[in-house]
Amino acid sequence: MLHIESEDLQGIPVVYLSGEFEPGDTESFRRYIFDLADQLSENRMIIDLVNLDRPCSGALRIMVLLQRKLQLLDGQLVVTGAQGSVDEFIRLTGVDKLLDTGPCAAAAASRLETSTA
Repeated sequence: MLHIESEDLQGIPVVYLSGEFEPGDTESFRRYIFDLADQLSENRMIIDLVNLDRPCSGALRIMVLLQRKLQLLDGQLVVTGAQGSVDEFIRLTGVDKLLDTGPCAAAAASRLETSTA
């Protein structure tokens, strides 16, 4: 089962995904992430995958769509913490070439904060 939590880190929303994507989780993730994106004042967001056990192609598609949406608004999405099979899945699908990635949410928040200062 997928668990979604979010917090504000240096003024940037960070969405933490943990567990495994199961059938039906993709739609709830899409709704959650796009509802949050509609509330952003600076169009920046981080999605942290450090505790995600198993991704799915639908989730990667949603992240790519979100990145495109934020880029159209002069914003940015950074996906952090992918490791093990999650990192391998992202690389095998080629999504790593479409998404801005980073090692951890704190480093990404500092980078995003600096890029808009």
